[in-house]
Amino acid sequence: MTEIHIRRTHHVPHAEARAAAEFVAAELRRKHAFHWLWQEDRIVFSRDALSGVLSLADEAVEVRLELGAPLDPQRDLIEGEVHGLLKTAFGQA
Repeated sequence: MTEIHIRRTHHVPHAEARAAAEFVAAELRRKHAFHWLWQEDRIVFSRDALSGVLSLADEAVEVRLELGAPLDPQRDLIEGEVHGLLKTAFGQA
């Protein structure tokens, strides 16, 4: 398994951060067809060969994804997508 771990700071109020997190989850779902759900201040992702969590803190957002062997070749692409979506949703760090 390959892991992607991204942490970035943000200066977004909590309600807006939740909306931004949902935007990120919805866009990733659209591209990678996985299921997600809220568990307190975390969004949990799952599908075959991909699982992970997006966690919100007061001034940070953290994404951890585990990719199975079929997605290993797409690691850099997926990581770049996540970086881009976080930048769009949360603004500059």
